[in-house]
Amino acid sequence: MDDHYINKFEEVMTREWIRDQTRQMYYRNLFKEAGAFFDILHPIMQHYVSIWTSVRKAEALGESIIRMGSGNHELMNLGRNLLELDGLYDLKLYRSRLQEKQLYNDACWELEVAQALKYNGFQVQFNDESKIRYDFTAECLGTTFAVECKNKQIQDKTFVANSAFAYLLGSRTIDKLTKHGYAVDLKVTVKETAVFEDYKRVMLAINNMLREGNSQTRVGHQYTIEVIKDFRHLPTPKALEAIPNIHCCITGEERLKSELNKVYTERERGTSFQNRMFFSIPEERAEVKNLQDLIKKANRQVGENPGCLFLQVPYSDFSMCKEEISKFVYRNGYSNIHLVKIVALKSSNHGMGVKIDRLEDFVINSKARNPIPSILLERLTDHLFFSKFVNDIIWPT
Repeated sequence: MDDHYINKFEEVMTREWIRDQTRQMYYRNLFKEAGAFFDILHPIMQHYVSIWTSVRKAEALGESIIRMGSGNHELMNLGRNLLELDGLYDLKLYRSRLQEKQLYNDACWELEVAQALKYNGFQVQFNDESKIRYDFTAECLGTTFAVECKNKQIQDKTFVANSAFAYLLGSRTIDKLTKHGYAVDLKVTVKETAVFEDYKRVMLAINNMLREGNSQTRVGHQYTIEVIKDFRHLPTPKALEAIPNIHCCITGEERLKSELNKVYTERERGTSFQNRMFFSIPEERAEVKNLQDLIKKANRQVGENPGCLFLQVPYSDFSMCKEEISKFVYRNGYSNIHLVKIVALKSSNHGMGVKIDRLEDFVINSKARNPIPSILLERLTDHLFFSKFVNDIIWPT
């Protein structure tokens, strides 16, 4: 069945578009700085990078089984939604939205919500949004209601910039260290936001530090570099657990344009490890803003219909978002939206597969002008997401 999902994904996105994006990715890989490279990639290409990296990792480590990871899961999940909702959505409209980098995540979220409703016994009809402003109409037990989907799953731009800087500095510096015969562990601490253009200054500072036999140096107030000797005997994964506040590690065997927050296991070679750079950067924080304006807009889009808003938020800010939404709804009593369903999904590599962490809750508006019948409301407030995975194989970890 997996092949059917991939085939549907390629049919909707078109193989020509995928090839064009791949060519652009290779061009940017070769001629752009790392930060720009990751910033301009379409999300689908980021998933492709994740898959290719998983394959390369298995080859490097001599593993017979490839752990495909979250990139493969994201493409498979999109293909599954497209296949199982086939005929319900406007193909040309969703193709154009999925191919547009800025609209991709919103379109994926709408498909995910429609799929969740379908697997829980609702019939879904996508709307012509030039005539009807909300995303689609759901029907169950003879009752219809409006569904609007909003996606606030946003990235922390500072975290992304720092991660890209870590990859750029690490990959360039490791080449130099290896070429000149060094075998050291370095820790680089970035304060606040790194600047891509600084990587040459930091590389020069590292070179001078090692040549002069020093164990620590600074570049302005932003970067601190130090030689660490206590973890040379540890493989990279163990060292990452032992060194406090480390985001990622770049080694001589990790020269892949990969998802920046993934750390790969170095091939076991006794206690002999080549050059490694451990990076400490500020923790990721995806701050959600303008929630009240977003709910107001959804309330207008739903119009006079009984309405439900499905809102995706960052996993790390789930509790804060629910608290804020509760205040808005109880204080303002938006007249059209009866239910706000708040969802956070986070995927990560886990054992032989992918682990999906899910948070799902709701806020009911008791002042709604056209309430959804209680029997349907009970269904909607239940856990809807993951229903489509009930019959899937769960591999042991």
